[in-house]
Order: sequence, then structure tokens, then C-alpha cells
Amino acid sequence: MKKIGLICALLMLCGGLTACAKKINGKKAYKVNITSTSKINCKRSELIEIKGTTSAPDGYEVVAVRNDGKDDSVCNNRNMKSYVQVKKGKFIGYIDPLQYNSNVKKGTTLKYHFAAVKDVKKLSSKDKKAIKEKFESNSIKISFNPVTEFVQSNVQKVLGSGAIVSKKSKTVFAITPKKDSNFENDVSESMYGDKSKWSKITNKINNLSSRLKTPAGRIALVLINPENHKKFLLVSIGGKAKVDSISSGTVNSNTSNASNMK
Repeated sequence: MKKIGLICALLMLCGGLTACAKKINGKKAYKVNITSTSKINCKRSELIEIKGTTSAPDGYEVVAVRNDGKDDSVCNNRNMKSYVQVKKGKFIGYIDPLQYNSNVKKGTTLKYHFAAVKDVKKLSSKDKKAIKEKFESNSIKISFNPVTEFVQSNVQKVLGSGAIVSKKSKTVFAITPKKDSNFENDVSESMYGDKSKWSKITNKINNLSSRLKTPAGRIALVLINPENHKKFLLVSIGGKAKVDSISSGTVNSNTSNASNMK
């Protein structure tokens, strides 16, 4: 009797696992449970790290279908090169929120229908539509500004936590020295004659502007005058100082003139 009971239990378990798979145009798709989401840094913006579980077999890939029937890549690393695969019923993947909408910002809610399938690349538009219809949507609320926080994290690695970044346009970012910070002290000393500190600051900002790119392209970094936030000291684009107010002796340049720099 014990053996019969064990066999029945195994059959029920197998049946339950099979039931987790749904047929979409002849292909198997498995439900995905999202267990956590968090922010993580990559080369061009901040990514969403997604952890989840599924009953899909090892090697199955996770797909995220939007309400418009298109899918956003769920990749296995920060380089966003290949799809994440299930291993022992779990996965950790990455989504670039800018795929969903290039204008997403803090507070935006992304809605996805997640599923695990054999090969994401072989899914047709009809298959993705079927996933959207058969699997419930998951909402992910963005708790950060993807591009601005990407620029700020890179700027602060070089200039310190006293360098506060704000977005002025798609490609223009202002760096404002935080009051009473080491960075503000260095900038202020540069304004009053310490050229060695100024050259170090300009070299660092030029280096940042030479390598930082966002989905909108290369960026302009504008260093704000700590004594008057309506004025700027430096505009750096592509590794070069387009405007250097301290070297030219014009520390009262108006920040509005920097908004259309190219």
C-alpha cells in the first residue's frame, strides 16, 4: 500500500509540473515567478536585475513580453549580449528599462508578461501575442532615473561624492559641487588661483566626457560655479573643453549658453 501511495504521489507531482507548461502555437511555455528586482550599473545606463523561479527545464530562456506584443531582452549579464537561461528552476537576468521606453524615469511602471521558452529567438509575433494572452502581467516600478544615475555613478567614481549630477537635456548633464564637500573646496581653490587643481579637475572631466555615452549618444558635462549656480566654469564634450571659464578668466559664463553645445 505504501508503494502504491508513493507511486500515486509521484504521478500527481509529475502531472502538476506538466500542468505548469502551457502550449503556445505548439511550443511549451512555462510560468515565471519574479522574486526580486533591483538596480545595477552597466556601460550606458542603469539596469534592472531580476531574480525569479520557474518549473521550466534547465536551458530554457526567459522572455519578457510587453503589452504591445513586443519583447525586451532578459540577458544573462550586464553586457546584454545573450538571453538568460534557467538553471535548477532559478535565474538571474538583466533588463534595460530604456528598451521599454527611451524616456522612462523614476516612477515609471513597466509591465511585462514573463515566460520561459526553449528558444526566444525563434518566437514569432504570434507566439509573443499568445504569451501576453496566457500569462499574467508583472509590474516593475522604476525607483531610479536610468541615464542620470548612470552618469552620476561614473562621475562620482572619478570626482567623489561631492559631485552632484543633474540632467539638463538628452545629452547635457550639469555637475554641481556639493556644499562643504572636498570637491567644492577644490573647485573654489581653482577659481582663486590654484591652477594645478584646476588642471586636474579639467583632465578628469574631459576623460569622463570622452568615454561616457548614453542611448542618446555622447554627452556634454557642464561644471557649475559653486558660488552661483546660474553660471558655469567648464563645458566638456568628447574629451575636450569647449568652454573653460577659469582659464579664459570669464567665470561668469551663463549656464543657458551650455544647453545647446555640440
